Amino acid sequence: MSGIFAICGKNKMSASLVYYALFALQHRGQYGCGIAMNDNGYIDYRKDLGYVDDVFDKDLLSRMQGDICLGIIDNSQKSPLRFDLDPVVMGSSKGTFAVAYDGSILNKKELIEKYTYLREDMTPSELLGTLMVHSEAEDLIEAIKESLLKIKGAFAMVIMSSDGIVAARDVCGIQALSIGRSEDSFMVSSETCAIDALGGEFVSEVDPGYLYVLRRDEIEKVPFCSPMKRKSCLFEMIYFARPDSVINGLSVYKMRRMAGRSLAKTAPVQADMVIAAPDSGTVAAIGYADGSEDIPYEEGLIKNRYIGRTFIQPDALSREMAVKIKLNVLKENIRGKDVILVDDSIVRGTTMKSVVKMLKSAGAKKVHVRIASPLCKYPCKLGVNLSLQEIPLAAVKTIEEIQELIQSDSLAFIDVEELLKSTGMGETFCTGCFTGKYADLEEK
Repeated sequence: MSGIFAICGKNKMSASLVYYALFALQHRGQYGCGIAMNDNGYIDYRKDLGYVDDVFDKDLLSRMQGDICLGIIDNSQKSPLRFDLDPVVMGSSKGTFAVAYDGSILNKKELIEKYTYLREDMTPSELLGTLMVHSEAEDLIEAIKESLLKIKGAFAMVIMSSDGIVAARDVCGIQALSIGRSEDSFMVSSETCAIDALGGEFVSEVDPGYLYVLRRDEIEKVPFCSPMKRKSCLFEMIYFARPDSVINGLSVYKMRRMAGRSLAKTAPVQADMVIAAPDSGTVAAIGYADGSEDIPYEEGLIKNRYIGRTFIQPDALSREMAVKIKLNVLKENIRGKDVILVDDSIVRGTTMKSVVKMLKSAGAKKVHVRIASPLCKYPCKLGVNLSLQEIPLAAVKTIEEIQELIQSDSLAFIDVEELLKSTGMGETFCTGCFTGKYADLEEK
């Protein structure tokens, strides 16, 4: 998943606002980022590989002045070229526009066979934009509607033109996308935490099946298809989202804490303390300590805040090295103790194996690992970057084999049904990466 933020209003410094909003979404990826801005009908843009503060500086932002702006934390890892990053800017008879697309296009092969102007090497944003350019619709909104109807896949997307912002997501609402507002602007964001960061107020989720057209002084909701059975991404709630965000009306923090409490009841173990793999496992670890009643939550690992998320690193070697410089053990806290280490997930096992080794090397007697998500057995076919070439660990190993691999004294995962109970909204989630039962983009 990537992180999208756009703003439309009366503030000429919108690029600076989007810059700060992207900081609030930096946890969603570290591969690259970009900002496109409307300057009196001309779309100026900048994108490159790296973190937000690597790509943008004060001088650059001061030259990007306009009241409509689109930014993205691009985690798609499509290629090592900055030109393949979003946003993608295109010109057409319907005007110039910029596209930021977070997700997948499942029927890309069929579309390429049907429309000869499409190419295999196109990114999802380029493919959508090219469909719009070749649309016979008379205006941009109709071209967007027509093009989205041709696409099958899970996505959240935002298109910026000289007139405003258009936001939409897939028919099941798998990818999160929210609308916000401030005194002088409307906003759209992958997570509500970025709206909060700019002092904005949450307005609504982007309902599946609708285009949300944000202009300087109004929001128009335009239907483009019939929504299907609602299925939000459960892995986004577990891993990608920030704890202070609210997605589909559910507090990410509350859900993770409840998952930890449930895990303590279903997979108890005697120990001296509960510690978290920071920051991903912190909330669930607090919940586990709540649920265990007599085992306190303590700090056991200190995180280097200048290191990115290790799961999102593109290769195993990068992830392993990142763990070693990202975490340090509080030896005086864990020496001679039995500890329960709580994290949000195990996808490949690289991170957890390194952390368990670090804790034992620092003097922990026993390390019991508890995971506040089910076994991740399947690669996501709907947009999250679990590469089909890199199969999740649980797809080929049992719990006992994973425990042996990470060298913990015990290992347990929360059950899918227990996790869904902790949300209070079980029927509204896609559990494909845990169960192999993906959201049906055609089921009403």
